[in-house]
Amino acid sequence: MAPAVGISTYLSGLMLSGMHTVAAPPEDRVEQVVDPAGMSGAERMWLMVGSYCRTPVESVLTRSARYVLLVAVLARLVGLPLLGAIVLVRQGVAAAWPVAVFTVLALGLNLAVAVRFVVHSGMRKEAVHAALWADLALGMSAVLGVWLLSTGAVFLDAITVVGAYFLGLVFLWTVLRGVVFGAAVAVLGAMLLLPPGEWALAAGWAVDFLLAVVVGACLLFYVGLAVRLAISVGIIRGRDAERVRGARQIHDTVLQALEVMAMATPADTTRTAETLSELRQLARREAARLRRTLERPGVGAAAVRLSEDLAELVADMAGDGLRARLVLSEINDSLTQVRRAAIRDATREALRNSVKHGGGEVVVRVEERDGGIAVTTRDYGTGFSPADRPAGFGIRESITARLGEVGGTATVDSRPSGGTRVTLWVPR
Repeated sequence: MAPAVGISTYLSGLMLSGMHTVAAPPEDRVEQVVDPAGMSGAERMWLMVGSYCRTPVESVLTRSARYVLLVAVLARLVGLPLLGAIVLVRQGVAAAWPVAVFTVLALGLNLAVAVRFVVHSGMRKEAVHAALWADLALGMSAVLGVWLLSTGAVFLDAITVVGAYFLGLVFLWTVLRGVVFGAAVAVLGAMLLLPPGEWALAAGWAVDFLLAVVVGACLLFYVGLAVRLAISVGIIRGRDAERVRGARQIHDTVLQALEVMAMATPADTTRTAETLSELRQLARREAARLRRTLERPGVGAAAVRLSEDLAELVADMAGDGLRARLVLSEINDSLTQVRRAAIRDATREALRNSVKHGGGEVVVRVEERDGGIAVTTRDYGTGFSPADRPAGFGIRESITARLGEVGGTATVDSRPSGGTRVTLWVPR
């Protein structure tokens, strides 16, 4: 597959753009990545890093990916006070006061970043970049202060504290901005921190900075692979869930209406014109209902009370010959949009079964129960024996599975000639 404009391979995006790329949606090879067929780990990893991805838009996932910033922030909040205290004890406050000032400033900056992450559930790209530049400016200012204000043994201790801080800088820039930026900060740190003549110390810092870049790149690689695999699995499962949802919708509307139309009645031969008119009315009503479903707002829709949904549903089902009585208690029946839609559609399926098998007379009761909302439909039709008649698609998928997906339950009680009671429940 040739890359389209604006698309890069996932590996190059990780290494050149950093953690921001982790949330980039895959453009291809999704089915291959999650293929359960046996393949080596190296082959699966190559499929993931070699796939293409677009630059991700700012989203919850991209902002959450930047929580890796908290790794270095928390390490600093623990390590800096310890290093600063060691230097102050060894050199005294009078000689090592620049280290104390730097430690306080660094702790304040990192604490502010940590609090912002916790309060705002992550930070936007611009805010992260601003924090990185402020962090780099603080580190460079600390190096300059050590060179100007510290000498002798105090200098070596102070440069160790600042050098440890710079290691965090190299790691952060590598992970959040890519390997190129991380290497540039490493070179800058090496130029600023290496004292002349201290070759052993210089070699140690060079190795430490190189390791910081390598560790950051490895973290990017493995976190990126894990997230890419999770996104690919989520895409596949989302497609499967959408197919199931579509099958339920077709079963609950079009299929049920066709079955009603196909039911033979004595009026088919004696009142042909009237029967044809009724079928046309039913077809128009089902078409309007299906159109409302297609145009219904998504999960973010404004909340509506369940009782309003059920009142509309009962009135709508009256056109199918259902005689239903809705019994409402004085309760707060407001639910999230997802749970309200699930119990409303499950109730519709229960009522449709009553139209076909229950004799067309149903009582629908809504009440609070066990910390949630329960809807009970009761008809007095022919009923059935659950042991002799296994649950079909309607009960299994349109009622039980639908409620199970939102944490609810469904119970069907029936006996021959004793009618059917369906109890639907969802948590608040």
